[in-house]
Amino acid sequence: QPTGELSWIHPFFTLSGILSRQKLWSNDETTDLVRQSEAISLLTRSTGYPVFKFRYDRNHAYNQNNRQERDTKEHRWQGIISQTIGRHDFYYSFTRRIDNNLVNNLKIAENQHIFRWNQTSMMIHNRLRFSSSYNFANRSQTTTRDGTEAVLRPNHFTPTLFSYDQTPEQG
Repeated sequence: QPTGELSWIHPFFTLSGILSRQKLWSNDETTDLVRQSEAISLLTRSTGYPVFKFRYDRNHAYNQNNRQERDTKEHRWQGIISQTIGRHDFYYSFTRRIDNNLVNNLKIAENQHIFRWNQTSMMIHNRLRFSSSYNFANRSQTTTRDGTEAVLRPNHFTPTLFSYDQTPEQG
């Protein structure tokens, strides 16, 4: 299971990359799972300015003896910006993840937004603390199969919550 990491720490940013390979196998040779991972990230280090972070991850897992049993790829992009202004902290994150199951041609694409705001104030000679925060999270997911065939069909929840009993006398 070799793993390697290389980082460049500059006064204004940090740039790093990671490579990893892991292999698991069984004595009866039915399982020969290989996991390969790569990642690269960039983080700004300037003071007085917003902090930016970008990260890309790629993971590939497959059964080396039989790829029809397992073969998946995942890609993930993430961008983060954070800033402290006075007693206010701001944070925003966007993540895009795509999972591909190559065995059954299933693709899952997901977007996620997260926003946070926090503030803390001290009053009455620093004896009373007043804190407030706001969190917002939004996540959307799309599941598709290769071609135009839909994987899941929408099911509206209202008809499943209420129904009209045609035979109330039967209990």
